[in-house]
Amino acid sequence: MAEPTLEPSTEPTLEPSTAPAPEPMPPRPAVAEPTPSTAPEPTPPSTQRKAARRERLQVPHEPVTVHEATAAASVALAGIRERCTSAPKVIAVELDIEDGRGQVARLNFKPAAGFKAASWEKCVRGELESVKYPARAAPSHVVLRLQR
Repeated sequence: MAEPTLEPSTEPTLEPSTAPAPEPMPPRPAVAEPTPSTAPEPTPPSTQRKAARRERLQVPHEPVTVHEATAAASVALAGIRERCTSAPKVIAVELDIEDGRGQVARLNFKPAAGFKAASWEKCVRGELESVKYPARAAPSHVVLRLQR
């Protein structure tokens, strides 16, 4: 029978190792405190303002689409159903949207200036103008058709 050869095992054992101990890591050099001559120069205020402007959330420049405005206005439909009972089932709305706020220009092709105080138009206008619309850099004018 042939003698078994001794090969190094990759399995952990409880026997003491005969391999030399690893050398200790050299100590890290101490970090020197910045001296006034090596201290970083503060950035000028104009550069700080420019950096702050770049970090701000950028508002898209394209106008609000009809689909976005309809989705936002659908939030007001529940209030229109509950509070504006005399409103017709289909309402045509012209909205001017700026900075996320909607301003009703016309309801069912009637100018907003002609609304009576106790009319359904006043009620629907209040519901639609209380909704938060998508904010855009450009003002938008959309025409919507809502069904209550």
